[in-house]
Amino acid sequence: MERSPGKPNSSEGLLAEKYGLRAGIKVAFEKIAMHLPSEVKVGDVQEGVLANSIRIGSRVTFSDSSAAISEIRKMEEQYGQLFIHTATSTYVLRAEKVVGESENFAWDDIEMVETGMGSTYRYLPDGTTQRFKKVEGKEYDPQAALVYVPDFEWIKKNASPEMLKKVGEEDYIYEQRLLEYVQNPRKDGRKVYIVDAAGRRIETNEEIKGAGGKIYLAFLRGDKTDFFIPVSHKPKLGFYTFDTRHYTDEETAEEMRERHLGNQVVKIILKDKK
Repeated sequence: MERSPGKPNSSEGLLAEKYGLRAGIKVAFEKIAMHLPSEVKVGDVQEGVLANSIRIGSRVTFSDSSAAISEIRKMEEQYGQLFIHTATSTYVLRAEKVVGESENFAWDDIEMVETGMGSTYRYLPDGTTQRFKKVEGKEYDPQAALVYVPDFEWIKKNASPEMLKKVGEEDYIYEQRLLEYVQNPRKDGRKVYIVDAAGRRIETNEEIKGAGGKIYLAFLRGDKTDFFIPVSHKPKLGFYTFDTRHYTDEETAEEMRERHLGNQVVKIILKDKK
């Protein structure tokens, strides 16, 4: 999971939320002013499906296009339109559209999902999933379980004030907190597990389907649960991927657990039923 966000401005963060500028949204930005020399001319349009949520201090990139907008310095709303300012230019939002596949599908209907960084997760016949990381050109070993972690917009709307304090009251803090547990599982005894409503660990996609209720990611420090987050077994646009497996190292015979938190889902591909 690759992150380089700056701290968001609260009012500008609200604007991004108002216009729904998150991963999986198809947008078109027209350049209306140039302050410094730039390859993009006034009148040119940068468009595509957002690879990540828009925020101050980050570039605008697209999952289906090589186009990009340099680091955002300021966002503002005037006359009912959204303006984005970079160091060199000003853009206006011309269109936005949710790229939304219906959620009316079964787990077995899913062929593959794609994230904002171009990674894909292919659903295999044996119930596992396999990740292909585009930036490395590498296919990883199949993972036993894959779930989808809510983005900060969902958390902010659904979590209690007490829970928000634990998971982070800004989107960049929320992401960093998740990564602290997943990327450093042995630091300070931190652990992350998929669990059911009773707190029982779930190890495979088949167990997830058979859980018959809500599932969560439990974030532990030692034997104490710091917090937990409800997750989905079905992909949702804008949610992060989390995949894991438990295995035995062939060389050391040591019991190991692999965990990976991915980027936001921008595309859900269902199987061709023809």
